Amino acid sequence: MGDEAITFPASTDIGILNEHRAGMSSAILCRKYGIADATFCTWRKKYSGMELSDAKRLNALEDENAQLK
Repeated sequence: MGDEAITFPASTDIGILNEHRAGMSSAILCRKYGIADATFCTWRKKYSGMELSDAKRLNALEDENAQLK
C-alpha cells in the first residue's frame, strides 16, 4: 500500500466534523477514516461552523476564482 492521497468530498469532510461535534475524539475519527491529524485540523479550520450548503457554495466560489486567475 502506497501513500496515495485520498480526496474526500466536502460533504464527507463536514460529516466527519459533525461526528467530532457530537463527541467523538479527533484521534478516533482520524483512524476510522484513515486521515492525518493535520488534515483533520485543516478541515476544522476551513469548515468550522459550516453546513453542507455553505461548503458547497465555498467550493463553487473557489472554483470560480481559480478560473478567473
